[in-house]
Amino acid sequence: MNGIKRFAAAILCLLLCAPAFGALAEGLTAGPVPVYLDQDGAILDREGSPVSREPADKIIYHDETLLVFLLDNRMLAKTSDDMLKHFGVQVCDPVWAGQDGCIYYVRENAPTTLMCMKPEAATGSTACTTEKPIQALRCSVNGVLVQVDGMEYLYVPALRRLIKQDIPANTRLIPGEKFEARLSDAGALSVVSRGEAEAKPLAQNVLAAAVYGDSVYYLQALDAATRLMAYRTTADAVIRMYRFQEPLLESITAHESGVCVMGKNGALYFFPFGQYAPQLLCSWQDERGFVPRLEAQGDLVVLYDVSFGQTLPYFVIDLSEGPSPTPVPAPDPTPAPTPVLSTLSRGSTGEAVRLFQERLKALGYPVGSADGIFGAATERAVRFVQSDLGRSQTGVADAALQRQVQASDAPVYAEYVTLRKGDSGIRVEAAQQRLRELYYTKEDVDGYYGSATSQAVERFQAQMKYTKKGDVFKASQIKALFKKSAPDCTRYFTLRQDDKAPVVKRLNARLKKLGYLKKSPGEAYSKKTVAAVKAFQAMAALPETGIADADTQRELFKKAAPTPTPTPDPTPMPPDVQAVSNAVVKTMRVWMTNNLGGAFDKVSAVQELQNRLCNLNYMEIADINGVYNEITLNAVKAFQLDEGLKVNGEANKKTLRKLYGM
Repeated sequence: MNGIKRFAAAILCLLLCAPAFGALAEGLTAGPVPVYLDQDGAILDREGSPVSREPADKIIYHDETLLVFLLDNRMLAKTSDDMLKHFGVQVCDPVWAGQDGCIYYVRENAPTTLMCMKPEAATGSTACTTEKPIQALRCSVNGVLVQVDGMEYLYVPALRRLIKQDIPANTRLIPGEKFEARLSDAGALSVVSRGEAEAKPLAQNVLAAAVYGDSVYYLQALDAATRLMAYRTTADAVIRMYRFQEPLLESITAHESGVCVMGKNGALYFFPFGQYAPQLLCSWQDERGFVPRLEAQGDLVVLYDVSFGQTLPYFVIDLSEGPSPTPVPAPDPTPAPTPVLSTLSRGSTGEAVRLFQERLKALGYPVGSADGIFGAATERAVRFVQSDLGRSQTGVADAALQRQVQASDAPVYAEYVTLRKGDSGIRVEAAQQRLRELYYTKEDVDGYYGSATSQAVERFQAQMKYTKKGDVFKASQIKALFKKSAPDCTRYFTLRQDDKAPVVKRLNARLKKLGYLKKSPGEAYSKKTVAAVKAFQAMAALPETGIADADTQRELFKKAAPTPTPTPDPTPMPPDVQAVSNAVVKTMRVWMTNNLGGAFDKVSAVQELQNRLCNLNYMEIADINGVYNEITLNAVKAFQLDEGLKVNGEANKKTLRKLYGM
């Protein structure tokens, strides 16, 4: 049997601590060397040997050379040469935040000041202050969370300020190195990646969850049974690991060897990675109202008793001593009858849909959330798998398709595949839509790779300096097309009345900016567009056809393109003179910092605004200089006019939300 250490119920707590930001429970940190506290508060290592002669109430930080702990609300540190260091302050709720390598704490005599300190430092420094007392601290994947007046705020060291977080009350955070799982009291599980604020819903009816590596492991109550599930963040796929027929307790932990769960019958199960059945580590009988919770670090598994408002280690299992677990028999050796599969289509709901969605996600198809609702995303994913199977792309999952998807040789989704002239279906539709968005074609999306699509592909290949062969669109080229950095088309082709496409919208925006249109007709090449093109052609000494051929567009998009009337102000304001108040720039800078990510100063905020206006064809690249000048003011006015906003040229919050599509 594995090494098991049994503890008396009077033990206060066990902490597994170290510098790496770990994937353990709230309030714990992870590290290479496990240490814990015995019933007298002595700090012990894996072998039960004292690490320090001084007792402790809580271990804050631990690595191979330094131990920082709490005793009577005072922080102390023990070095590898057995030197004891006193920090000399009474503190509350100290936490270790591995992202920036600091210990955060609040002094008892200064409850509105958040302090930070490097573990090896002698003193701490002020991180930020609050108007009301700080109530609690805890760690998330993005840093330390500060609770003030019932609300949680994320401390951002680069800004030295707190940013309000929308984390529902009573949500447990389970952080990892690159993401964290969040579990609500109602059993809703979600995932948040580092650097992001929005949580991605993952599952409902979740009893418990743990994080290790790139995966979230969780227990989900479904169909009077409990399933052990795994979500792979790198593949965005959900995998069903095991179905337990017996009831389980709401506790799970994951570590370097596998996953541990507990049955209500007193059994502790170990699920090794790479195997398909759990093993019985041990079992126990306890009649004291035992309320268990599992934690792990490295190959050490700790079983806590959290009854009566305490956290007491019940026993410790050391998997490094060589496992000798008992295999658990398969829950149901009798093969289940082959289920009758009904056709699933848009609007279908239920468990059959959810299981089908989970399988599609496991294969990598972009099905969205496995929520049991057959919506647009599921229909699109079905069309992709039908395309890969060479079936008619109806978006309807009949019984035959479901069996193909569940088969061991089901196709794995490839995001980009080579397309050729004559192909049809959803992959062609996606490429056509993207080519339209970047102005390489004006043709409608019809899902057929014909001559018009071939011409658009050739324009893109020429823009990217690929070998021009429009009849073949390589997978690597399609991948480049869908990148955020993919360039807009700068090769003009003829546009005429009744055309409708994003490239026409760009034409209308340019005509409006030059003064030939009072209001842009959007993507439609309307009669007003025809008149505006004729007026421009007259000013540019071009044939007045009303058709925007390549020559007309080249002249139209020149920086010195003629306007319908002379510029009214012969002495415009110099480009380095600010045309709005500092208050307008400050409002814009604060909004960008809170909504776009990163820190913006006065110059970078204006440059971001100018870049956005340039991307929407309201400004020229040459006019970007980081000064909110008259050119920028007029560009904002033009945007406000097009969007039906109050026209004052000020990039206020309402204008910015519209500008960034929020």
